[in-house]
Amino acid sequence: MQRISSSSLISPIQDKINEQHISRILDIVEKDDDRAFADTQSARLYNLITIIIFLVFFGFLTYFLVNKDVVVYQDILKIIIIFGGGFGSGFGYKGYIDRKRK
Repeated sequence: MQRISSSSLISPIQDKINEQHISRILDIVEKDDDRAFADTQSARLYNLITIIIFLVFFGFLTYFLVNKDVVVYQDILKIIIIFGGGFGSGFGYKGYIDRKRK
């Protein structure tokens, strides 16, 4: 019984792995980590640019519409808040589903 169980634990692939294979695997893992880091950085930059654009647009609306037409400004503000709430709840729901799948 021990002879069968001990021989099945060693894979034939494990005998063929050498230092070059291990170095290659470590290089691949390092490149993957670098790509993940670059992807995270670009996502942060994209989010920052999006927020800045939104703030500039909001500032533009506030500066030009508050003094001229308050009713139109309030309507635009309501639409932006409704859109933002829907976008935020959809983003939160997607995050919930992604966490649930893991």
